[in-house]
Amino acid sequence: MHNFIDKIKHVFLRIKTYKNWYTLVWPMTRILPKARIIYTRTGCKIFVRDVRGDDYAVVHEMFVRDDYKIKSIQADKPVVLDFGANIGVFSVAMARRFPGAKVISFEPEKSNYEILEKNAKLNPGVIPVRKAISNQTGEQEFFSSLHKYSSSLIREHMVESTFSEKVSRVTIGDILNEYNLDKIDIIKMDIEGGEIKALRGMNDTIKKNQVVLITEYAPFYFEDPTELIRIIEEVGFKTIYNLFDNGKVELFDYNNINRYIPEGKNITSNTNLVCTK
Repeated sequence: MHNFIDKIKHVFLRIKTYKNWYTLVWPMTRILPKARIIYTRTGCKIFVRDVRGDDYAVVHEMFVRDDYKIKSIQADKPVVLDFGANIGVFSVAMARRFPGAKVISFEPEKSNYEILEKNAKLNPGVIPVRKAISNQTGEQEFFSSLHKYSSSLIREHMVESTFSEKVSRVTIGDILNEYNLDKIDIIKMDIEGGEIKALRGMNDTIKKNQVVLITEYAPFYFEDPTELIRIIEEVGFKTIYNLFDNGKVELFDYNNINRYIPEGKNITSNTNLVCTK
């Protein structure tokens, strides 16, 4: 009975979120081709490779669960940098929410980037870039995962790496110069353990701008689970909020990390943080 009720709830959530919801429920998820465009009620168009796979999971996190709480973000034509953009779901949502925003979307993994380009064409306002953010420039080996949302520059962080390729790295200074940016308003990072190097490279830029940082936090990636939190504070962020999957938001408790992530350094443990100055 509970399973049946849960299924009904999921159907209603799809009806509420997507214009073409009827293609995203059984049996249409099995009858229609796996690859398709999802139309959200906010006006976004998202191409996914498999409506039953990783791409749809990312869409669900953004538009159904609102994992990054973008509905609560207030800004006027912001400059948004999306590092680890995957297929561009966050970028598309931000471009749609803030008309006139400049959204630059960085994704180094080749197959993800190809879909990011498609979604940028479907949704005006997104600039796709096939590079990885770091604290220095040059090429580096990039390791791709079986799960298209968890590839990384760091081999040790990959449990199911299938192959690697050389990708170009870019620093925040390069981005400011290339795109002639005089401010940065929002930075989103989901770069599978590369956050510390990236933040160290952004130190001066963050201190000069009133930036909001949205980042994944996965203790598994760090020998010391508190290391990323310390770096976030060092670069100038004074307030850190933890975003729960159930929609709850509260101040991050630095001294009680396992309260949010009971499994500690388990690879499946992660949460999202919003950091403000």
